[in-house]
Order: sequence, then C-alpha cells, then structure tokens
Amino acid sequence: MLDKEAMIRERAYAIWLQSGCPAGRDQEHWYQAVFEVTNDTIAEANPVKRVKRALRSAATVPVKKKK
Repeated sequence: MLDKEAMIRERAYAIWLQSGCPAGRDQEHWYQAVFEVTNDTIAEANPVKRVKRALRSAATVPVKKKK
C-alpha cells in the first residue's frame, strides 16, 4: 500500500488533471487531496463512517428512469 503522502500526491495530480491542468492552483489541489485522503482513511478505519460514506455516494448516483 502507498504511504499517505504518495496517496495525497496522486490524488492532487488527478484533481489537477480533472480541472483541466490549470496553472497556479497547486495548493488548492493539494489541500483538497489531503482532505479527501484523510476522510477516506478515517472511513476505512471506522465501519460506521464507511457505511455512511457509501450511502451518501449511492444517494448521489443518478437513477435511470424506466420507460
């Protein structure tokens, strides 16, 4: 498994790519990655938070309407 800093670095890079590779927003992307990685780490360690996070994610997935 990757160490925490490597996970943050990879997530910050992914955020940068998803944002269209803008210049000058590296700190914003880094702090967003820190927040996401930290929350994921906490959720993985705590089963209740993991379930809540999964339910939140499921609630944001668009549901296809039946014809």
